[in-house]
Amino acid sequence: AAFTTVAAGNAPGAAAANSDDTVDIVPATVVFSDVDGTLLNSEGNLSATTCDAIRSVLDKGVMFVPATGKCRAGALAAFESDEAPLGVDFGKLPGVYCNGLQVFGRTGELVWEQCVSSSVVERVVAACATVEAGEVSLVGYDGDDLQCLAVDERTDELHLKYYEPRPRAVEKFEVADDEGVYNKLLVLGSAETLTTVRSQLAEELGNDAALTQAMPHILEILPRGCSKGRGVEELLMHLEIDEESCIAFGDAENDIEMLEFVGTGFSVANALPSVTDAADASTLSNDDDGVAAVLAKVVKAEPTFSDSGAVSDGFGLELALGLAEKGGLVSGDGVDINQLVLDEAAAQEELKEALELLELQKSLAEELGYASAEELQQAMEEIEQQEGGLEAFLSQIEAEADEKDEEA
Repeated sequence: AAFTTVAAGNAPGAAAANSDDTVDIVPATVVFSDVDGTLLNSEGNLSATTCDAIRSVLDKGVMFVPATGKCRAGALAAFESDEAPLGVDFGKLPGVYCNGLQVFGRTGELVWEQCVSSSVVERVVAACATVEAGEVSLVGYDGDDLQCLAVDERTDELHLKYYEPRPRAVEKFEVADDEGVYNKLLVLGSAETLTTVRSQLAEELGNDAALTQAMPHILEILPRGCSKGRGVEELLMHLEIDEESCIAFGDAENDIEMLEFVGTGFSVANALPSVTDAADASTLSNDDDGVAAVLAKVVKAEPTFSDSGAVSDGFGLELALGLAEKGGLVSGDGVDINQLVLDEAAAQEELKEALELLELQKSLAEELGYASAEELQQAMEEIEQQEGGLEAFLSQIEAEADEKDEEA
């Protein structure tokens, strides 16, 4: 289907950007989004419009994945701010955090992680020590545990303005002989100071680390070969989902690899020029709910599928497969849930198979004495809350089927 770019020129006072672009996309299976400067507005909050758009996408069955430089605890705090709480527990859902250095899978379990080497940590500390006293602050991210050599206004700002856990002071950063301890390091300072520091670190570290910035006053040191885009790639490999069926949103340098990797990358109107150049399309600014504007188009697209199993009528495909297989109606290899959205031609065939499974499910509901598939689903949800859950229910179905066979 053709997707017309939501142009920055549609926003009052905004300069036009790619306003005539049209991007052909397949229905999105996964939406990746940066947080600061993209999802959050200039006040650092999620708008009610953006919250509604995210919930609508999730209700459709499309996976919405935060892809941020924040640690997971910081992102979750941002999503539940007093201004507009999202009400979605991303701690139990996939996510790409710490600029791709911590990747969490289907149910929020850690599936991939990288750390900067202890050698790099020591060299960064030494380089920062040559800067005039008080000009920079250094923070190490050990997952959700943020550590600094001294607490000051800059380290406190990470917590007070950006929702991160408050960094705690340590006497010195930990080092390990073989593996690193910290996912990444931050150097905090003025934009002018960090321009000099970045040049110095680029020469000192060479190819032993990657440098990036989401904001002019925050420089990030990542493990060699790592980026937010690499984290997105690792998650999609884990989920066995094709990147061409995914879209992403971003505004800063650290988003570029992600926008280039997915099928369609969107820059918000407030993005850096280099990010806009890397993106396939543009949307409104973060203050004009640019991500929400595109998500509204995703919701209106053809029915899509994800491994969460939701389809257009709200009845789960994964549930359909489980029931149909248990009822002996289809074979277990009839449909690969993780590959439901493939290329444009195959998607139509997958839709046809899915609808056939729904019909089978309705037939199974009738055979078991339920008035509708929806009533069967309701019964299953009630049983899932009881001891034994879904497995006990399916075992009961098998036992009843065996009894019928014996009577026959």
